[in-house]
Amino acid sequence: MNILTQFKIKLAFNKFLHNQKKVKKYQEKIDRYNEQIEQKKQAELERKEHYEHCINMLRDLKKSRAEKQYDMTCFVVCYNHINTIEKALDSILSQQTKYKFLIKILDDCSTDGTIDILMDYAQRFPDKIELVLQENNTRGMHISAAFSCIKTPYFCFLDGDDYWCDDSKIETAISFLESHPEYSMWGHDTLFKNAFKGTEVSYLHDKLKIYSLNDENPVLSFEHYTYIHMSARVYRNIIDFDREYLLNRKRDFFIYFAFLDKGPLFFCDKIMSVYNYDGKGVFSSLSDTQSRYSNLYMYYTMNKYLGYRHDDFFTMVVNSELLKKLKTFFGRRIGWKLYITTTKKKLYKKELNYLKNKYDKIETGHEPFPAQSYLTFHDKYKETFGND
Repeated sequence: MNILTQFKIKLAFNKFLHNQKKVKKYQEKIDRYNEQIEQKKQAELERKEHYEHCINMLRDLKKSRAEKQYDMTCFVVCYNHINTIEKALDSILSQQTKYKFLIKILDDCSTDGTIDILMDYAQRFPDKIELVLQENNTRGMHISAAFSCIKTPYFCFLDGDDYWCDDSKIETAISFLESHPEYSMWGHDTLFKNAFKGTEVSYLHDKLKIYSLNDENPVLSFEHYTYIHMSARVYRNIIDFDREYLLNRKRDFFIYFAFLDKGPLFFCDKIMSVYNYDGKGVFSSLSDTQSRYSNLYMYYTMNKYLGYRHDDFFTMVVNSELLKKLKTFFGRRIGWKLYITTTKKKLYKKELNYLKNKYDKIETGHEPFPAQSYLTFHDKYKETFGND
C-alpha cells in the first residue's frame, strides 16, 4: 500500500466520522502529494528532452574518434558530481605521457547539472573524451557495460568525486607493465580525505595500517594481500569480459580478485590519487547489515567463480567458526552455500527489525520514503523466507 492510498483511506475514514479538522489535514496532504508527483513528471519530461539532445550531439563527436588508436582507457564513473567532476577530468587531461589515452565518462543519469559540464568537456576534447549517458539511473550497474567494450591494452577507473595528483601516473604505470608482462596490475598509494573528520592520511599505511607493502616488498597477491583503492589501479586488458559475463555484475572487489587470480599487482609506494570519502557512494551508504551481507556474498561468489582455488584466503577473510565447521562436515561447496543461506536469513531479520523500529517512529505523511523502504524490504523478506 503506497502513501497516497494510505492518505485516501484516512481521509475517507475521517469523513465518515465527520472530523472536519482531519479531513482538511489529509486533503491538503493528498493535494500536496499530487502536486509533487506532477512536478516530478514535468521534470522527468524535461530531463528526457535534454538527454535526447545530448545523445544527438554525442553521435557527431564520436565520428572524430573512429580511426584513433589508444593505449589506455580511463573510465570516469560519475553521478551528481557537479562540484568535483572538473577536477577529476583535469587531473587526467594533465598527464604528461607519450602514451595515448581515451577518457570514457560513464554518467549514471545525473540530475544536478553534471551532464552540462560533461558535454562541455566532450565538445572541447573530442579526441580524448567519450561521454556515455544513461537514460535512467542504474545505481552503478551502468559500469557493467564498460567492460564489454575495452579495446585498449590497459585501462583504469576513477570516481567523479576523486582525482589523480601525479601527472606521471600513466607514463609510470604503462612503462612498467610493458616491460613486466607477468603482472596483471600496477598500483600506488592514495590520499584518504575524510569529509566527516577533516583528515588527510595515507589510505594504505594510515587508514588500513598496512606497512608490509612498500618499495622493498612491492608484490601484492592472494598470498600477500591488501586492498588497493580503485583510483590507484591500472589493469592489463587480459580478461575477456564478454565471455566472463559474471564479472560485469559485481563491484570493485570482484574485479580486483579476478585480476589477482591472473597475476600479481606491482605496488609503487607513492601517493598519486585522492579518495574523497563522504559516505554518499552506492556502497558507502549501505547500512552495516547490508554491507556485511554484500561482502560475504561477494566472497562466496568470487570463491566459487575462481573454482575454490583460493578457498583458504576467502575462509580467512570471512573468519567464521561456523563456516569452518560446515566446510569440515559438508565439504567446501555445500559448506559455503549453507553458511551464506544461514547468515543471510539472520542478517535480513536484523535489518528488518531495524527498519521496523525506524518505521514505527515516523509519521508517514512527512517522511514517506523510510516507511516505504520498510514495506518494500518486508515484502522482499517474506518472498524469500516466508512469514517466520
